[in-house]
Amino acid sequence: MNCNRLAHFFEYLATRFLGACLNLLPFSFTLSLARPVGALLFRLLRRSRETALSNLRETYGTRKSESEIQEIARESFVYLSEFAMEWLRMSKIARNPARYLAIRHVERIHSALEKKKGALLLVSHNGNWEIMALIAGLLIAKPVGAAIYALSRPLKNPYLYEYVLRLRGL
Repeated sequence: MNCNRLAHFFEYLATRFLGACLNLLPFSFTLSLARPVGALLFRLLRRSRETALSNLRETYGTRKSESEIQEIARESFVYLSEFAMEWLRMSKIARNPARYLAIRHVERIHSALEKKKGALLLVSHNGNWEIMALIAGLLIAKPVGAAIYALSRPLKNPYLYEYVLRLRGL
């Protein structure tokens, strides 16, 4: 096993271990960890922080002050931390979706699918797209026997990618 593959394997094991630990905690507590973890990562991950700040400065130019740009970047790290906390709990969410997920007006989509009219659901990166896909599968498609097809880019880590595919197929 080459070094890159070994590193990917250990990254996969660490991710699964962290997810197992977080699944032992109450969901609200896990989400409350996201803000301090995101703020800490903003301070520790220098290269990622500098990339975010550079991109924001280029995007906003003089329309935002440096303090506003710093705050947007920090909040982006917090948001990604929230995303990670939810993603690490996705297997537990999938086992009891009604406890964690809700969708309004789902009957309209069910009606269209039952009439074989189909439906096109677009998911953007504004929110947790993995959870949105889980909602689409478990609460929209599965109850009426419809199929879900999705496009995504494979992860660089093949072990994590296989795990993500299994989660998406729940």
